[in-house]
Amino acid sequence: MKNLILLTGIFLVFIMNAYSQVGDSTIKFQRGKYYQNNKIIKYHELETILAYNSTSASELQKYNADIIISIPFVIVGAYYIITGTLNRKRELNVITFQEKSIFDYKKLLIGAACEVGGLSFALVANKHLKKSVSLYNSSLKDVGYKQVQANFMVNSNGLGISVVF
Repeated sequence: MKNLILLTGIFLVFIMNAYSQVGDSTIKFQRGKYYQNNKIIKYHELETILAYNSTSASELQKYNADIIISIPFVIVGAYYIITGTLNRKRELNVITFQEKSIFDYKKLLIGAACEVGGLSFALVANKHLKKSVSLYNSSLKDVGYKQVQANFMVNSNGLGISVVF
């Protein structure tokens, strides 16, 4: 009986200072895709993961704000570039009486300006998303180990020890 009490005491001394390791749930960006635990995660999964982390949520909100501004500019720019290319104007040279078709440069310039504006917002948004992921990963390093909890419990078989890790 003394040996059992001694072994239980030694076990409890060691268990109070023990830590269990949490799995590696860092997010990695490789070849244009995000990976967690060596599995590809989709954007809506990534957004859910980052939104629930308090450190990365603010950068994710900045990403969403910038991307919402970017998308209409890119769409309008693409529309103007396509219509400026397809709708050519025809000019008649009065001296030689030859027709030549030229692009609608006003639409092309408006489209290019919209594309540059939209892509600049998209690049800034992408930086916010990458910063949000790095903040998420750095917050995991702070909680990488979880302390083991040992509890005494009474059940129908008698007294027992419950260890949670």
